[in-house]
Amino acid sequence: MRIRYLIYLSLTFLGTAYSQQPLNLHVSVIKDFEPTLADAYKINNLPAIIDTENVKVSFEYKLYPKQYPTNFYPTPLKPAKYTSESIATLYKNNLKLGGGIYSTLVATYAFNTTRNDNWSAGFYANHYSSRGKIKLKNNYKYDAFFSENNLEGYAKKFYKNYVIHTNAKFDRYVYNYYGHKIEFDSLFKMSKQIYSIGGIKAGYYTSHLDTTKIMHNADVMFNILNDKFSNFENNVYVTGSVSKIFNSQIFGGDISVNWYNINTSSDTNNKAIVSIFPWVRFFGEQWRLNCGFALEVDAYSDSTFYHYYPKANIQYNVIENFLIPFAGFNGKMIINTLTTLILHSPYIKPGLHFKNTNNLMHIYAGFKGNFSKNISYLLQGNYSLYENLPFFINDTLIPSKIIAQPGNFFDTIITPIIYNPENYFIVVYDGTKSKECQEVKFTGEIAFKHKEKLNIILSGNLLRYTLSNLDKPYQKPLWDVTLSSRYNIQQKFILTIDLLVIGDRWARTYNINKKTYENIKLSPFTDLNLKVDYYYSKLFGAFLKFNNILNKNYSYWNNYPVQKLQIIGGITMSF
Repeated sequence: MRIRYLIYLSLTFLGTAYSQQPLNLHVSVIKDFEPTLADAYKINNLPAIIDTENVKVSFEYKLYPKQYPTNFYPTPLKPAKYTSESIATLYKNNLKLGGGIYSTLVATYAFNTTRNDNWSAGFYANHYSSRGKIKLKNNYKYDAFFSENNLEGYAKKFYKNYVIHTNAKFDRYVYNYYGHKIEFDSLFKMSKQIYSIGGIKAGYYTSHLDTTKIMHNADVMFNILNDKFSNFENNVYVTGSVSKIFNSQIFGGDISVNWYNINTSSDTNNKAIVSIFPWVRFFGEQWRLNCGFALEVDAYSDSTFYHYYPKANIQYNVIENFLIPFAGFNGKMIINTLTTLILHSPYIKPGLHFKNTNNLMHIYAGFKGNFSKNISYLLQGNYSLYENLPFFINDTLIPSKIIAQPGNFFDTIITPIIYNPENYFIVVYDGTKSKECQEVKFTGEIAFKHKEKLNIILSGNLLRYTLSNLDKPYQKPLWDVTLSSRYNIQQKFILTIDLLVIGDRWARTYNINKKTYENIKLSPFTDLNLKVDYYYSKLFGAFLKFNNILNKNYSYWNNYPVQKLQIIGGITMSF
């Protein structure tokens, strides 16, 4: 490298000194040329332009306001009209009159006060009777006359935080014991039963708008019953309850005293059931839980029995009112008197002694909910244990008539025949303390409702009994199905259809020839009814009713066939 530099300087000097002379140089190459690149050094300083002059830029805007020519023509508005809400006209009086075949008479009158902020009162009267005859097994027609008369009046007084109410009633029922077991032609004159029942009730209940207040109510009721055979019952029934909300719980208690004074041909006694039931209710947005413990006293003139019943029930809304499972258990004492049992069978033998029923345990569970806003359903299973559960059988124990059957006209010997018509029912019981009567019951129901135009309800029950001392569950249906529908056609016609199917039942009878008791199975039957109501206006209408359209001479109670096709028509008026 040094040699190259020296050569370069020499050439430069010589070129400068002898630029006017010819160049004659001799170069000696010692070694081959080896080119080498020097290291590069970067300049880290960025270039910058330094402007020595600073120019200020300023703008000035001048706006000259000028209205754009437009035309606006407002549309005139009509003043709003405020009209009062239409309130349906209420009529104080309603009258229904009608009649039909079998000399049937129907009459109903109802009176009620119209809207009033201070008080309300009403009166109701009803008559329903028939004088038709029914053909029995011997082809002889017997008078199946019955009559039902009902009178009731009520009154209510409204105060700021409570309501006082009272009502009085009188009922009179007349029935013929026409259900004779006939083995031969007889002109036996049947007996008639007349029940007269009167009662009065008074009480109050709170009506606080503030639900945090203590809520309470009480009622006192007095009833009296007597029949054609001088049997009577006096009843005093007192009830009361109180409840209070604390946070998300409701605490409360119920108390009742149900006392009967009984005087019949076979029973003169006082008996009462006293019940004390404290309870608590828990609830949330989707669930409810009720629980409590009841003490019930079964008291008689000469003895007293104490019973304890834990009670609880729960339900949970699993799927927004679509699926709501529920379950619970309870128990109670059930008082049995003539007043309560004639509601089941009006053909009870006069003057019987009745035992109270102890429902030791009742367990139930099921599902309920809505398939849609129009369709709802219920499925429930029940299991119960009873002491002294009542059943009904025909009275075959004591002969009620001795009829003389003569032989030849000239015979001097008259052969008496013991004849029991079996037209009364007596009460028998199943279940003891050591071996209870068991009842299993399944219930199902589905309902459809479309506004106020169409309503349909289909329900059914299936029952099974495990008995301790009876052979059969006498006169208890083992299953039943009910269909009820109501169709409103333009507020002019209302069509009502009711279908009732009663399943197998058992009865007990006495075979005179074999001199033994026999169990007979009563066949299922179907009862179809149709009613058409026509409203010409709100003040006047008419109705036509068809009962037992299938024209079947079925028997719900053994030996008591019903009337066949019944047609009843009449008018209705409001004023």
